[in-house]
Amino acid sequence: ETQIPLLAEALEFAKNTGLTVKLDNKIQYFSDFQTDIFFDTVEKSGAHVGFTSTDTEYIKKAAARFPNAEIHYDGYVDENRLIELREILKDNELYIWLPVPSPVTDWVNVPMADGSLCKTVKKYGKLGLWIISDTDGLETAKKFGADIIETPGQIKPENKGNSIFDCHTHTHFSHDSECDPHDSLKASKERGIAGFAITDHCDIEYCKLQDVKTPIKRSADCAHEMGGSVLAGVEIGESILHKKDAEEVISGSNFDIVLGSVHAVQYKNQTLPYSKIDFSCFSADEINKYLSKYFDDMLEMIKTTDFDVLSHLTCPLRYISGKYGIAVDLKKFADKTDIILKEIINRGIALEINTSCLDTAYNVLMPDIPIIKRYKELGGYLLTLGSDAHIAKRIAYGFDYALSELSRLGFKNIYYYKNRKPIPQEIKL
Repeated sequence: ETQIPLLAEALEFAKNTGLTVKLDNKIQYFSDFQTDIFFDTVEKSGAHVGFTSTDTEYIKKAAARFPNAEIHYDGYVDENRLIELREILKDNELYIWLPVPSPVTDWVNVPMADGSLCKTVKKYGKLGLWIISDTDGLETAKKFGADIIETPGQIKPENKGNSIFDCHTHTHFSHDSECDPHDSLKASKERGIAGFAITDHCDIEYCKLQDVKTPIKRSADCAHEMGGSVLAGVEIGESILHKKDAEEVISGSNFDIVLGSVHAVQYKNQTLPYSKIDFSCFSADEINKYLSKYFDDMLEMIKTTDFDVLSHLTCPLRYISGKYGIAVDLKKFADKTDIILKEIINRGIALEINTSCLDTAYNVLMPDIPIIKRYKELGGYLLTLGSDAHIAKRIAYGFDYALSELSRLGFKNIYYYKNRKPIPQEIKL
């Protein structure tokens, strides 16, 4: 016996799997009473949804109630209507649907998709094409640059698949993020990557002042429950301060990947995280001494902590150079970075290529290209990609650029970790 799921059940499934539910435009004809019940059900679920409509008044109502929902417009399209929709929708993602000429769309009385109209649509939102039921229709969708298609099932779009994982992301289990893990999952699918690791902060320096272990346990449990393309991880910071506590965290959950980081350098009385330090008060000599201690702390962490990936090497420069505009010559620290690179190579620890600084005041990869090049010269090959995303829209940010640079430097593979074992994936541009 076939049972049709209730709306609440379908929404719950979507929430748990990171899917978006596209709600049909028939709902726009509900009475106000029915609409209120419907909206309440959607809101209670917490699922990510898209409202489909031909009616701008309904769109206004849906967008006001759900500012993060997708809006799918499938009515009459011309540039004036597109301008109107864009003015209504300040924050919502807008999809404009156009029919493709075919026997299954010959009944519609709105403009059909053509090159000119599709180009105009893409100025204001994302282009959806329906109904794609054969290979000719699929080629048309590719030619017009469709962002999304509707198919009745006769044909499935080719999906070459991207095997790249984002191995460094944060969720609301980190003190500095409010990101819902399911939003991260949705974003990873939109970016076309294979998956991502939830690597929330465990700042060991605070372990005697607050509970830093429970949030990490919950983060790992969440990742395991989501399963599939979601990997369980942790970013251990300042492990050298409380090594036993760090060991307990690392062994306390069944992690796929463990990142090792230095956020708070143990330099004189400047032991706050470097994100909170005013480096404009430092002399050039003090900055050099601070960075020297940063590299020393990192080397001690490498030698004394059981972790898989060295995260965001040179990260203090995001603030020293990016925020405060102070130039730093990393060549002065070449001896120290060489020792670090040799040590992680000898210990089988991967080097993270962190993209979080791209399109910021410090617009470089971390570490920068000369250090990555030196890593290869020393025989290094274990690389992971990490966006260090604290919001969903930064998932996999800058990965195309990073992969292009790594390929240019001669690297053939990028790695992700499963059950704390590195798995190679070919770099394909």
